[in-house]
Amino acid sequence: MKEKLVTVKNYHLAGDGIKIVFSQEDPAELELVYEDQQGERRFSGRAIYREEIKLLGFMRSVVLEEEPDSHRISLSLAVPSANRSENAKSIPVKTSLNSKVALLGKSVGGTIVVKGKLTDEGVECQTLRTDAGELYTLVGDLKGFQVGDRVCVAGTIAEFSFCQQGLTIVVSWIGKYPPKG
Repeated sequence: MKEKLVTVKNYHLAGDGIKIVFSQEDPAELELVYEDQQGERRFSGRAIYREEIKLLGFMRSVVLEEEPDSHRISLSLAVPSANRSENAKSIPVKTSLNSKVALLGKSVGGTIVVKGKLTDEGVECQTLRTDAGELYTLVGDLKGFQVGDRVCVAGTIAEFSFCQQGLTIVVSWIGKYPPKG
């Protein structure tokens, strides 16, 4: 007899003093609870940005902190489409290392600043790998920097990209050191 599978509706993540609980018991009313040393913050309804990622699942994002004309700190959670055995209480999920990213400016997407090494992993675009192992693809003027160079990149996340992998940054600035505020 084949095991009956049910859709995973609750995700519990913890590490580095941070706990995240994401619930999609009712798809019309998602809930995300974020807890760190500053306390617990709850998000639901329109406070959770939702985006479907074909074949993988969903991206859920919330704004943790925002100061107009100063900064914005967001949390994005990749939620895989998953099933579990009806009898299982949980399933193991392997995750990648997440790097902390600074968001600057007041644009809707904000400006992202990442540091890492330019690599040759790109199918269509130049790639940058952070020390935490995250892969970004880059579009725009790289000012002569080449594979192997350690750089700091500032730009916006591309809404759509032909790069085929990683999160794509539309480069507005690149250099050996972070831009001065």
